[in-house]
Amino acid sequence: MAPFNSLPAELVHAIIYEFRHDRESLKSFASAHRSFVPFAQNHIFSTVRLSFGHLICSDRSRCTQLLDILSSSPRIASFVRNLHICIVPTPFWLPNTLPNELSRENSPLIHILRVLSSLRHIRVFQGAGNGWSVRWGDISPDLQAAMRTSFTSSSIRSITLERLAFRGFEEFSFLFIHAQTVEELSLTGIRFVPSSDSSSLRYHDLKLRLPNLRNLSMRFYRRDLAFTKDRGWESPDILGFVLFLPSLVYLDSLRRLSIFVDHLEDCASIREYLGAFGNSIAAVTMNNSCVNSITIAVEKFRY
Repeated sequence: MAPFNSLPAELVHAIIYEFRHDRESLKSFASAHRSFVPFAQNHIFSTVRLSFGHLICSDRSRCTQLLDILSSSPRIASFVRNLHICIVPTPFWLPNTLPNELSRENSPLIHILRVLSSLRHIRVFQGAGNGWSVRWGDISPDLQAAMRTSFTSSSIRSITLERLAFRGFEEFSFLFIHAQTVEELSLTGIRFVPSSDSSSLRYHDLKLRLPNLRNLSMRFYRRDLAFTKDRGWESPDILGFVLFLPSLVYLDSLRRLSIFVDHLEDCASIREYLGAFGNSIAAVTMNNSCVNSITIAVEKFRY
């Protein structure tokens, strides 16, 4: 029998590049010839998605198998650059899971977070097809701690948070203590529910600790920005938003700020929207000389 020769490197690289987004094909190539194995592994394990159903690991056995692979092969663990954490909130008609049960069921996921030391991007998002937000406080404390540790890893460059609710700005900013390397932060549908003592806060007491942040993108939904002339901004989201913008004056490295709203009803809404945030935007430009791009966009405008 002829020896098992390696394929030309140029051919391997060309095939891998062509099918780099097709995991099934990459698996087939790796099974067919060992020359594809190291390059296929790099792409196959570049992105890992972990799912929680009602705050509990959706497939514990699969997570356990993944943990075994990553723990036994640090080389494969080093390939993982992107981590997506999908969380489906507990419906209000179901009882909340006990904390000790959450910790037990989510143990494999927590250990996976601990072995992924080369992450570049983390995305945490609400996975249900409804408007509910996942309350950060409902996530088990050990899983919160594991995610905070990942956020502050020296390899992290970007973080995306979608449809999460925090008790005041303090709980949100606590995620990023010691996050020295984050350069991009994307926030979509983030809710800041005021805590009981929020009224006593002053802008200078709030500081988002992201010293190397270059790009900040925030996306809000119109239903979260309900404005009435009698009551003003009545949604708790807007309180967090107003508190959040002035704190940007502490981000000395910020280059680009983008704010998106899904739609506004009419021209009057645009005037109210811009008027409400004009002072905060001015504070950003006056105190951050490095900011060279500010975008405020309405994605779906209706007359």
